[in-house]
Amino acid sequence: MANSHHQDLRLTRDSRQKDSIISEVFRWMNDYDYQLIDNMKSKMAGGMIWKVRRTFLWPIVKKALSIDDVSKEILSNMLSPVTFIKQ
Repeated sequence: MANSHHQDLRLTRDSRQKDSIISEVFRWMNDYDYQLIDNMKSKMAGGMIWKVRRTFLWPIVKKALSIDDVSKEILSNMLSPVTFIKQ
């Protein structure tokens, strides 16, 4: 019987494109000494949002604030820059 799970190659392509873009942004930061400056949204993501993500309240907060889902595995110090870059 064939495997019922299949890989969607569009998702793979999308992931590679995003990885390439993020890698280039970080290269520019390194090569040209660019810096990300936190704003209110990125500060909230690295603080309050990161903490709430680990609770039963997350679905409510996510819906109320129209926030994209984030992995529970992401570190708090990484959520802030990722939020900033996605803006």
